[in-house]
Amino acid sequence: MNEKTEEPKVDYADVRDDFEFFLSHSTETTAQIAAMVPHLNRLSDHAGPARFLDFGCGTGDFTAELLGTLDTPPRNLDLFLVEPVDEHRRRAETALSPFSLQVSESVPYLDDLKGRAFDLILANHSLYYLSRSEVPELVYRVADTGMLIVALQHSDNALARIWLASCRLSGEAFPFLFADDVEEVFHAKRIPYDRKMVAYRIEFPDTPENRYRVLHFLFGTYLDRIPRNRALAFFDPYMHAGSIRIDTEYPHLIVRG
Repeated sequence: MNEKTEEPKVDYADVRDDFEFFLSHSTETTAQIAAMVPHLNRLSDHAGPARFLDFGCGTGDFTAELLGTLDTPPRNLDLFLVEPVDEHRRRAETALSPFSLQVSESVPYLDDLKGRAFDLILANHSLYYLSRSEVPELVYRVADTGMLIVALQHSDNALARIWLASCRLSGEAFPFLFADDVEEVFHAKRIPYDRKMVAYRIEFPDTPENRYRVLHFLFGTYLDRIPRNRALAFFDPYMHAGSIRIDTEYPHLIVRG
C-alpha cells in the first residue's frame, strides 16, 4: 500500500466468503472493538474535524462498526482512505460517510497523500503487506497530538503458526510482516509505543470443508501450492467435541505523537 507496483498478496474478492465465515465463527471483532474504543472516544473531544486515516480500509465495514460503537460517534471526521482495491475503497467511502464531513482523499497508496499528518491512523490488519522499510513512513504521518493504532497478528498467534507452517510446506518464504517485525522496527527506530494483547476465540464445526475455508481466507490462491491434507492437519490440536476451538491473541500496538 506504499509501492504503486505492489498488488495485494491475497485478493479479498477471492476470499470474501471465507473471511465472512471466519468472522461469523470468531469473537475477534467484538474483542478488537472493546480494546480500541477507549482510544477512539477521544475523537469527540477534538477541536474541529479530526483528520482520520484508515490505512488499508478494505470495504470500511469494520471501521464503521467501530465508530458506531463510540460513546459519541463522530459526525465530522476529515476522512482519508488508503486501499489499493478500487471497488473496496468506493464501498468504504459510502460505509464511512455518516461519520465524516467529507472524504478528503481516497487513494490506493500512502505515497499519494503527500505531506499529510493525521490525528488518528488506524491500520487494522493491513501492515502485513508492507516491507520493514515502509513501516516508519506511516509512523511519521502521526500528528504531534495524534495516535497510530496497529492491529496485527504476531508469530505466537495460533492462526499465524498455521500460516507459517503451511508456508514451510509449500517451500516458500513467508511473504508477510507480523507484529514481531513491526516491533523490531519500532525498537530499531527508537519509536516508543504501547502494547495491548487482544484475546479472542475461533470456533467452527469440524469438517474438512470448514478447515479449508479458514486456510483459504489466510492464503487465497496461494493455498493451491500447499499439500491439502497436511495443511488441514494443522487444525488437529484444536479439535473439541466435534468442533475446532482456538483460543488465541495478538497485540494492538499504539504509537502516540
